[in-house]
Amino acid sequence: MSYTGSVSGSNPSISYGGNSAAVGSEGDSLTTATSHQSDTQLAASGGFSDPAPSAVADMDEAESSDFDLFAQQGACTLREMGKLTTPQQQAAQGPLVFAATSYRTPTDTVKPGAELLNMLGELRDSSALNDPTRLKEIYGAIYDFNRTQIGGMSPEDTSLKIALTYQDVYKNDPSAVWFGLATYAVGKVGEGYKIFNNASTIDPADAGIARKGFYEGNQAIYNSMVTSEMVYQAGGGRAVRAMQEAGIKFGGGISGDNAKFQFSLSDSFDLRDQAKAALSRGNTVAANDLLSRSLKASADFEQRIVIQQYYDKSYTADGLFGRPALSATKTLGNALNSVGPDRMYQYELVSKTAQMVATTLSTVTVLGQSVRFTGKNVANVDERMPFVYDTAKAFLSHATRPGLVNGLTAQQRIYQDQTQIIQRVWGATTTVLNPLRR
Repeated sequence: MSYTGSVSGSNPSISYGGNSAAVGSEGDSLTTATSHQSDTQLAASGGFSDPAPSAVADMDEAESSDFDLFAQQGACTLREMGKLTTPQQQAAQGPLVFAATSYRTPTDTVKPGAELLNMLGELRDSSALNDPTRLKEIYGAIYDFNRTQIGGMSPEDTSLKIALTYQDVYKNDPSAVWFGLATYAVGKVGEGYKIFNNASTIDPADAGIARKGFYEGNQAIYNSMVTSEMVYQAGGGRAVRAMQEAGIKFGGGISGDNAKFQFSLSDSFDLRDQAKAALSRGNTVAANDLLSRSLKASADFEQRIVIQQYYDKSYTADGLFGRPALSATKTLGNALNSVGPDRMYQYELVSKTAQMVATTLSTVTVLGQSVRFTGKNVANVDERMPFVYDTAKAFLSHATRPGLVNGLTAQQRIYQDQTQIIQRVWGATTTVLNPLRR
């Protein structure tokens, strides 16, 4: 199956918002700094095949006037920064004021202090971007701040907090497509906890190991991706790249097998900036293609660089809820691969339950469109990535759909869908925990 469509090669045109645009028209450049990635990862257009017309209309046409207002006020919130292009971010004056509601726990919020806000402001300064020691200090402060957002909570509360944060980031900046997709992935983590806690047919050792691995991996992805998002919102894609070139790994584990993807995080933000620029010129087809490529690059970094090290990590089993676990130490990948009828108790009824569990954990549904992992080994990144790419493609097919359905834009439909999942999995009343601020 190919994930490298040829949209730019076929040069299609679409009508969107009263404008007709074609990829490659108006002098658009679809090139980007992707020299660190393999040719098979990014082809000519580099994204997923046959992307739908873009519906990232939330980045409104009044962006320039909005920026003028923000610059006059001397401060930008996270939401406002998300609407600005990189040059606008770099030109903005005054300390950043990140919206506290973007970083909440189910019960309270830790606000960034003045010192951190000043550090974030430094990321617009070339002298800081050229100082590896200072960049590491700033990164460490941002990373520690984000760890406080999810510290001291149960795995269930942590996953709820993470889902709400991801949903909020995407709601406020529709170019943050990784966060829109990741909200669905965290929903599967929440479902996993329910299964591990309550399904008596799962071996207690495997359940305990999976619970530990999910908890650590979920936190690691949050710390990595939210930290990089804060860096991007403060200083643009060049700040993320400067940090990576200074040796900052954003929580990733670099080895010979995945080293060629280590800069895919920076590439994803460069592509996102290009998507915003294309959209500002009215070229929505190019913007859509670039967002597709951005999501693909983000997914490669998250899966290959960050989370893979937790699939490969060994954990010691714990019993859950009075279910004793035999002494066992195995990797998260091995424990997850045990959730299936061929590795479980051999009674027919239990096997049927195990198959249901395996199907539940391996299926992601976006607005009624389901994608299922059909490989043999979920811990093998080469088997897992086609599933990730297919899920990303399904998300984009909805996120980039133009027009209204039942009076809702694509982004509003996704927000509604995510809210229903959050309420079903965690029983959360998101109108209280994460109020719609528009």
